Amino acid sequence: MNAKSANRNFILLLTLATRVVIATAKLIVFFSTGLLFLLGEALNNVTDIVTVLVTMISVKISAKGGDKEHPFGHRRLQSVASLIVAIIFIIVTSYQLIQESVIKLINPSVITANLQWALYVLIGSFVLNLVPLPYLLKYGRGREISIKTELFDTINDALSLVASIIGLGFIYFFQLNIADPIATIIIALIISFDAILLIRENISTLIGESPDEEFYDRLREIVLSHEKVLGVHDMIGEYIGPHAVHVDFDLELDPETELTESDEIVREIKNQLGEETDISIYCSIHPCSHTGDKRRIVSHV
Repeated sequence: MNAKSANRNFILLLTLATRVVIATAKLIVFFSTGLLFLLGEALNNVTDIVTVLVTMISVKISAKGGDKEHPFGHRRLQSVASLIVAIIFIIVTSYQLIQESVIKLINPSVITANLQWALYVLIGSFVLNLVPLPYLLKYGRGREISIKTELFDTINDALSLVASIIGLGFIYFFQLNIADPIATIIIALIISFDAILLIRENISTLIGESPDEEFYDRLREIVLSHEKVLGVHDMIGEYIGPHAVHVDFDLELDPETELTESDEIVREIKNQLGEETDISIYCSIHPCSHTGDKRRIVSHV
């Protein structure tokens, strides 16, 4: 197991442990107080637990190498799993919470429960939720979908906890019981917004989003550093996973270059790209003796 995989597994396990503790505490206090927003918080964390488990399974499967049916491996499975969980956020969690909240808004109930335990759980959950955050911020800023999914979840949990604490304050200090369903609706909307961000992120990978210009500029810089390369053109690439790109380009060489020498140049460039980039690049390099456009786009025939 390499260092990157070990870090990812540690972060996912740490996140899973905190989610289990938080969800259990919220469910216990919900059953003793009847506060709807605590149920929303608990369901949010239960969904997070499912997210982590699905992510861990998908990461394990996506680590498999390529085969005849999947020549570039199974990396996109992480995006598929994350996309499924994001849709569940909206369809199951958000919809159910909003439905229950509307019922409570129409028929408000008097809250007589001891609210101190709810406050203790919310504050404790907020602190515990921050434990994996430094690791998630460190490793979740790139295209590592598995970690980015948990980063979104953690930020989502922090925002929903703030909404819950504010709602609890209105109930405790002003006896404004309507704050319970209102806080729950806010939690549901935060979950929905977070899910939409995840859906957009994962769809981009699944439909073959192209890397940004910085990627192409860096690739061109590395290729042109070879002493026998005169130029590079007609670059086209797409993400085939969080940290993997399939790229195709034409390599401009001297017209007198022999076939065996051009093959050696291509091999050297592939090795150099593997050493000087932090993602997996699958190259289709075409030696040629002419120039062309900087980038190209596939046209349908």
